[in-house]
Amino acid sequence: MSNRTAGVAFIGLAVFIFAIPYFTTAIWVSGVGVSLQVFDELFLGICIVPMIVSVFMFGGGIFYLIRAEKSDL
Repeated sequence: MSNRTAGVAFIGLAVFIFAIPYFTTAIWVSGVGVSLQVFDELFLGICIVPMIVSVFMFGGGIFYLIRAEKSDL
């Protein structure tokens, strides 16, 4: 696997992991009339770990893309 492919894969996974809390919270509250405050509390309870993981994966993807560009020079 080339560095560019690894970088794009890491960034794609980071975007997917970043979106998981939004989808999970939306599924939990769908069909139920909840206030914005309840939605925010549910979201904050879910989002910490995926947010941290996605930031590290995004950083890894950027690292691989930069490394691929430098190896071409």
